[in-house]
Amino acid sequence: MNNDSLATYETWDMTAPVVPPRSRLFHIDPVGLGTPLVECLTSYISRVAQAHSISPGALQYHEVPKYGAPRQNIFSCGIKSRARSFTAGINAIGTLAADFVSSIGKLTARNDLQYLTMIPWKSLFPTQMLMRGVAAWCPVCLASWEQAAKPAYVPLLWTLEVVKFCPYHRRPLRFTCPHCSLPQPVLGQCSWVGVLRAMQAPARIRFRQGQSGTVFGSPAGDAGVGDMGGEPDRGPNPSRVSR
Repeated sequence: MNNDSLATYETWDMTAPVVPPRSRLFHIDPVGLGTPLVECLTSYISRVAQAHSISPGALQYHEVPKYGAPRQNIFSCGIKSRARSFTAGINAIGTLAADFVSSIGKLTARNDLQYLTMIPWKSLFPTQMLMRGVAAWCPVCLASWEQAAKPAYVPLLWTLEVVKFCPYHRRPLRFTCPHCSLPQPVLGQCSWVGVLRAMQAPARIRFRQGQSGTVFGSPAGDAGVGDMGGEPDRGPNPSRVSR
């Protein structure tokens, strides 16, 4: 055979590429990390579940206990003055918070989830009466984030028992569902954070969601929910709040 008729091709590197470790769940960025409006861990868990189109209850039952967090009911709601739900401890400073930081961190391959809890402040705050046993929220903040197409989430600030008012809108935080008038758990088993789209849903659907999950929104024009009245302002931007 005449070698002059053979085509010459470049040399191929057949070495297998180095593939970084893959996480079991999506590597979702926490909202407001490094700002006063940093997201709390229970809110992050809810958003991770939403990203996978499953309920927080399914995530807790099927995935979280495999990586060290206790298999326990984390959807209780503590409403007595000195009672705190098991769930509230997930955002706190104790062993439970550390277990969930480790478990969710392994699932999402994140090593910064301790900043979604009070663990960095462990030496400064007492464990008793630190966290609120029920959900609290500012309807104006949630409505403004929805209007700006930002993710609905729960800042760690709202989970502290001592915080009663939104520091940005100077309005009292809400503690009961606007439709069933009942307190809501810190983490909803069957719903995701905010559920602001329920504002456009039929009343019977909004009521069902208020009973089974965590509906933080309000019907359009319902001035009684957060006393918003009129168009909501843009609200605080977590990415622009100074450290």
